Amino acid sequence: MSSAPHRLLGDDNEECGQLLRELNIQQVPTFLFFRGDQEVARHVGASRGDLIGKILEVQAAFGVAPPPAQKPAGAKPRKRWSRARA
Repeated sequence: MSSAPHRLLGDDNEECGQLLRELNIQQVPTFLFFRGDQEVARHVGASRGDLIGKILEVQAAFGVAPPPAQKPAGAKPRKRWSRARA
């Protein structure tokens, strides 16, 4: 599944207003998820964590594995401590 993010900024012109009505966008931000030409999900709100959760949910519904976990920038490998036996 590939994705192509698009951004629509609603302003006061009628053409944009018409598109917002056609897509039933009533609050900002609204994120729409499409597969082909069909809307398969939407998320309304600015919570980054909730949006990431929704993205993972939609991907899982279509059999897409989540990306591998990344180490935080600047993370150092953990040292293994061993006890010296006497």
